Amino acid sequence: MKIVAITQRIDYHQSRNEYRDALDHRLNNFLLESGYLPFPIPNSLGFIVDEFLCELKPHAFLLSGGNDIGEFKIRDETERTILKYASINHIPVLGICRGMQMMANFAGVGLREVSNHICSTHKLSGLITGTITCYHKYSIDSCPNDFSTLAISDDGEIEAIKHNILRWESWMWHPERDQFINPSYIQRMKALFL
Repeated sequence: MKIVAITQRIDYHQSRNEYRDALDHRLNNFLLESGYLPFPIPNSLGFIVDEFLCELKPHAFLLSGGNDIGEFKIRDETERTILKYASINHIPVLGICRGMQMMANFAGVGLREVSNHICSTHKLSGLITGTITCYHKYSIDSCPNDFSTLAISDDGEIEAIKHNILRWESWMWHPERDQFINPSYIQRMKALFL
């Protein structure tokens, strides 16, 4: 199985005064069902993230959802380092929800707050179509330079983008949260990771 290095959200547990990395089991299952071995990346690696990635030699990266950009600086720095490493080494990246926001932010695009995108259903138009359930309160301001828009929601928000040169793609929805994983998302991911 090929290794897909996956980022993790940070949760703070006040009763124990602990910061914990966390990953939804369904996201691991999404990768396993697709034939990949998920390998969680700790957010606490600091300045040795590059060294960690050089030793791991992942086949691809998945930037997971959870946490807003700016909420935990350590996660933001970890994901920026991953994107820089992926760009230099031509490694595929799939961004999910926050992962798309981080990818756009890395490319110089800002975010803006939107309404009616938390636990709400939207129809997509564009190269990716269908109905999705959103869980985000921020959308990207515009499609970044060197990227193309793959899907727009029925209320005009950009819901999926793809880099024009690098093998980077991202979706604002969580395919792993659907009761049954849509086979087309698995096919898109496999095509991206080839």
